[in-house]
Amino acid sequence: MIKDALTKHNIDFEKLNTLIHLGSTESIKNFLSDFDGLAIVSEKAVTTELYLKTLVKLKVTGFTIPRKLRLAYKQGHKSRQVELFENFLFSYNF
Repeated sequence: MIKDALTKHNIDFEKLNTLIHLGSTESIKNFLSDFDGLAIVSEKAVTTELYLKTLVKLKVTGFTIPRKLRLAYKQGHKSRQVELFENFLFSYNF
């Protein structure tokens, strides 16, 4: 997903100075707390850090990374509230 977004802007991912690939947002946040660098993470994942000013957000104009989201719910019977919310999401034009 990130590679695709970079490629659309003629940025070769392989030529970036990538020191490490980490497998989770928590590991990225922990790494950044001890390292002077930057990372691409969801803004929602760093809300607390942004509030506490332990991380800062850089605004990059003209660059977005679309994400696919999935619904998850307990297997079996869906409650009416779940069905209503699901219908709302499917009918909403994001």
